[in-house]
Amino acid sequence: MPSDLPIIGRTLASRFLITGLLGEGGMATVYRGTQEAEPTELAIKIMNADLAMDEKFVKRFRREAKSAAKLDHPCSVQIIDYGVEDGLPYIAMELLKGAELAQILHHEQRLPELRAARIMADVLSVLDAAHQQGIVHRDLKPENIMVARSTDDSGLDRVKVLDFGIAKILEPDRRSSKIDANDPDEAPPSSFGRSKLTMMGTIVGTPEYMSPEQSRGGEIDGRSDLYACGVLLYHLVTGKVPFLAELPFETAMLHVTATPERPSAITPAIHPGLEALILKAMEKSPDARPATAKEMETALRALIPELATERHALRPPPEPKVSKLDATVASVEITHAPRALATTLDDEATARSQEVTEPRGIRVGVSATIVGDDFLATPPAPPVQPALVAPKAPLSSVASLLIGAGLAALVLLIIALVALR
Repeated sequence: MPSDLPIIGRTLASRFLITGLLGEGGMATVYRGTQEAEPTELAIKIMNADLAMDEKFVKRFRREAKSAAKLDHPCSVQIIDYGVEDGLPYIAMELLKGAELAQILHHEQRLPELRAARIMADVLSVLDAAHQQGIVHRDLKPENIMVARSTDDSGLDRVKVLDFGIAKILEPDRRSSKIDANDPDEAPPSSFGRSKLTMMGTIVGTPEYMSPEQSRGGEIDGRSDLYACGVLLYHLVTGKVPFLAELPFETAMLHVTATPERPSAITPAIHPGLEALILKAMEKSPDARPATAKEMETALRALIPELATERHALRPPPEPKVSKLDATVASVEITHAPRALATTLDDEATARSQEVTEPRGIRVGVSATIVGDDFLATPPAPPVQPALVAPKAPLSSVASLLIGAGLAALVLLIIALVALR
């Protein structure tokens, strides 16, 4: 069956009928499908045509799918079948019902500590199973975690981790000198090997959740996934990721160089033990993080009885610093005001001065917001008519008066002396 025919309506492996589109990504497109056997409904992920043209890619894809199929865990997606037909690599898997964790975060902004811890404990549980098989996820993010409410009376979330083995297939592999990594048939799943930030123009990993070593393109192991779990926990309880820049590369480099803001600076009531575990998982050095997913899961589950069931309030933003008088003059009408007129309030705040002509008095119309310890005026304030300001007598006038008075006294003294003679 030619690969250029429309996908919907086709049958893969004489078994899976593709009935509709579920979603599209950078490396694959996911379709809804049916089969006669159980489960009758399923999801079929078909790799994009440009990647499917690479023979090495196709062979590695088979190995990756095989590794993912071996992962048998309640929180992993069940792989039903995989293969390549007519040049189309595909994976048939169980059809999940629920919502992406990203959608839940978008709707609720952040989660209660208890719910966040339970979700991430399940994620860590499946990571432990994957790491024991040498599979490192390397693209943990809210979009790759599905959450559905349990159908039993517990009301707990049912968690599924998506895309094991899919985001890693573009990368070169190194595991042991006994294996020829240049031979596509011998090369192990790339989840064992060296991670590259990009290859073939495709980003591997999501910068907001990538470990420092992954951001640098260095050697990684399961502890890189634990770093991502720390970032996810941070995001779930605070409502924000610890690092975010304008460009993806800049965000990735922040994981390498910057210190994250403590969660308690955002949600002051966070459980101290939970904050400590988040920051431990986000240590720059892999050696400073929990050694295994099981260790981190155990520590997280131990905190669950003490965690809050309601969302914590965020720290209120700091109050803006204002001066005694913060006013903007909208209009000023001045007649006969002193030059360089200035008014003071409480000897601490000074109003803007205006250069004006010679004085006699002042009439001012002001539209302003006044903030002070003694009063608060709300704009727009009606024009006011302050009392006329009596002008100060010029220095020359005072001198003239003094000279005149002195002359008059002298004249009176002379008259008195004449009279006495």
